[in-house]
Amino acid sequence: KRMNAQYLACNIVYKGTFGSNKLFGSKPYKIVKYGPVKVAYIGVATPESVVKSTPKYFMDANGNYIYEFKDGEDMYETVQKYVDKVRKKGADYVVVLAHLGIEEDSAPNRSTDLIANTTGIDVLLDGHSHSTVECDLIKNKDGKDVIYSQTGTKLKNIGVLTIDPNENKIETRLIQTTEHDKEVDAVIEKIDGEYKAAMQAVVAHSDIELKIRNEDGFRAVRNRETIIGDLCADAYRAVAGSDVAFVNGGGIRADIKAGDINTENIVAVHPYGNMLCMCEATGQQILDALEHGSKNTQTKTDDGKNALGESGGFLQVSGLKYTIDTSVPSSVRTDSKGMFISIDGPRRVKDVFVGSEESGWEKIDPEKTYKLSCHDYLLQDMGDGYTMFAKNKYLINKAMIDNQVLITYIRDFLGGNISAKQYGAVKGRITVI
Repeated sequence: KRMNAQYLACNIVYKGTFGSNKLFGSKPYKIVKYGPVKVAYIGVATPESVVKSTPKYFMDANGNYIYEFKDGEDMYETVQKYVDKVRKKGADYVVVLAHLGIEEDSAPNRSTDLIANTTGIDVLLDGHSHSTVECDLIKNKDGKDVIYSQTGTKLKNIGVLTIDPNENKIETRLIQTTEHDKEVDAVIEKIDGEYKAAMQAVVAHSDIELKIRNEDGFRAVRNRETIIGDLCADAYRAVAGSDVAFVNGGGIRADIKAGDINTENIVAVHPYGNMLCMCEATGQQILDALEHGSKNTQTKTDDGKNALGESGGFLQVSGLKYTIDTSVPSSVRTDSKGMFISIDGPRRVKDVFVGSEESGWEKIDPEKTYKLSCHDYLLQDMGDGYTMFAKNKYLINKAMIDNQVLITYIRDFLGGNISAKQYGAVKGRITVI
């Protein structure tokens, strides 16, 4: 209500029958006049909002979806409808303001997919994938060039779109942010000062560096077992006292450097404030979750330029080891929002064992009940599409914040130090063939 700007999103609708519609201030498009020139802005939000944020936010109290995203062909048709509409209203230029991204696992809802399946868009300004793209040309359905730009993330760049109607010329460019506003800096420094002592307090030490990326700079934590993934998953299992633990790769956000570790370092790893939970889960539910988490995994992690098979829902595990056979196409069935429904064919996850490197391993029993720990985002709120645990019996319910779980594990279970002996290499829990 206080925002001095118009929210735009043409592909999300409220379907509830009672209660508050949170889209009250949103419109599908807006036409702005710059002198005699009319520029139409059309908003498009990623259908992945449901599964990549918190699914419960899009539901009513009974678990029914009350917000619907048009996706795939429906999204293309919806956007095309509004492009045609603003053109009929005299728009000289059409700019799509999108939050779709260009990552492989976002297909068929990427900005590139939208451009390729529509006509009449002049420029698409994007977000979601945190890509830095100053000005690309992408062919639309008619083979005409559409300008594509994205500013990256964390205000590292300011995007500039320039339209010269006299020459009918459009260009985008990026300006790197180098100067800070003194008044804003003063406010930030005041807030930082209030928390600085607590955030800088040393809570542990590491003899080694634990990274979320591989040597080529790709986010391995989202498609392969990683040392930091092993550490984070071990933390949940140890603190909860569970048989098995999961951590979604997208929830592990920063490296742990060698040397002293302060609170700020740990919060950077787990910044979301998710809460420790433990439920009773059948072996079959765990098998389904592993299948869901590996549905995008490919033989290679990257092609030298782009990540392959990257998914925020990829599971880093503790108390488990298994193999992902990428020669088997994923038979995971999800709904249009990416929420898990079932497995409808051969499974690519095989040779699943429960146990540990120290105690030994036994083959998972689909009929047996295990104690599974993770956080509320994945287990209860169905984050990343994990629907199979939401109604299970919970033995621990939102007991400890995620970054405190990691601090507690390092301090109380590792004696305050991450050693090379314990975490100098991956444990061999996830094999990809």
